[in-house]
Amino acid sequence: EPGAASSVVQAAANMLGGLDGLVNNAGGMLGRIASTDMPPGHFDEVVNLNARSVWEATVAAHPFLKAAGGYVINTSSVAARTGGGAGAVLYAATKSFVSSLTRGHAKEFVRDGIRVNAVAPGLIQTPFHDKYTPPELLAQQTASVPMGREGTPEECVGAFLFLASPALSGYITGQIIEVRNAKEATIDFWGVRKLVRLDNLTERAVAGDYVIDHGGYAVRVIPTRDVADTQLLFDVIKGFDARDPY
Repeated sequence: EPGAASSVVQAAANMLGGLDGLVNNAGGMLGRIASTDMPPGHFDEVVNLNARSVWEATVAAHPFLKAAGGYVINTSSVAARTGGGAGAVLYAATKSFVSSLTRGHAKEFVRDGIRVNAVAPGLIQTPFHDKYTPPELLAQQTASVPMGREGTPEECVGAFLFLASPALSGYITGQIIEVRNAKEATIDFWGVRKLVRLDNLTERAVAGDYVIDHGGYAVRVIPTRDVADTQLLFDVIKGFDARDPY
C-alpha cells in the first residue's frame, strides 16, 4: 500500500537509532498475465510492490543514510533488460524502473555520500518460480543456462555483501551487478577487424559485430588497438567454450 514502505523504514530507523544501509528487496510478479488480459487493479498492485515501495523506502531512508554515509542496494532483475518472459511484461517494466532509479539516485545522492547500486538476479531457485513459472517453462529456461541449472539465493549473497562493504566497493555507485550465466560474452579482441572464414565465422567484422552465433553463445568484436594476427582471435574463440571444438 502507498506509504507502507516509508513507515517500515521509519520504524526501523527508530528502533536501530539510524540506518547504515537500505536493501530494497521486496517485489514479486503477482501472476503471469498478458498485458491485454490484466484484471482491474493488477497494474497498481504490481507497480506499488515493485516500484513505489523502492521509491518511498529510499526517500524515507535518505536523511539517515546521509548522516551515516551509507548505501542503497536495490534488487532488480535481468528481466529489466530483456523485457521479461511470457506474462511478465509488467514485472519486467517495474524492474526497469528499479534499474533506472538506481542509476539516477546514484547521481543525485553522490553529493550526500550515499552509494546506490543494484543486484539483478537471473534464473534463481526461489518460491517466485514455484508459484508463477509452469514446470515446462522453467525447464526451457533452465536448458538455456550454460551451467545447466538454476542459481540459488545463497549464490546472490556475495553481490549484496560486496556492494554493502565500503572497503570492497567504496568507489562503486550507479552499477547493476547481474547474478546469472551469460549467454553472450563480450571479449576485447584488441582491434581485430578481419576474420578468415572458419566454420560459421564471417569473413569480416567491425566493432559491434557478432562473429559467433553458435550453441547459444555470441562474441562481439570491440576494437581498441590494431592487431594484425587474426590467429589470436581464433585462439580466444577456441577456448571460449570447451564444449565446442571449432
